[in-house]
Amino acid sequence: MMSPDSLPLWQGYEQHEIKVPHCTACGHNHLPPSPVCPLCFSDALEWITASGRGKLSTWVVVQRKYFEDFDPPYVVAQIELEEGPRLTAAMDMADIDRIKIGMAVEADYRTAPNGMILPIFRPATLIAE
Repeated sequence: MMSPDSLPLWQGYEQHEIKVPHCTACGHNHLPPSPVCPLCFSDALEWITASGRGKLSTWVVVQRKYFEDFDPPYVVAQIELEEGPRLTAAMDMADIDRIKIGMAVEADYRTAPNGMILPIFRPATLIAE
């Protein structure tokens, strides 16, 4: 959900970037965005641009229609970004036979039917295809 605390994350997607809050007091990167660092509670936060690379932590295939703009089936995954935080995002359904927990993944971007630009992750070896 878009809020003032998460606005830079959504704006980053429009620029094909993943933005992550970084605590300048303790160095912790975190998601979801919040007004203070969840580790040290400092409000000394800045947004950094993540690499868009990470590892697949877990995933599920959604078989039921929960959202008007997203037709099932589709893959929802949790990605552990290189910078540390975990991001819930989609994976390309075309890669369903290749998906394995722990695999290296990389963000690509697509425009959803509602016009929002969202990251969609693919196996890192396939991103150049």
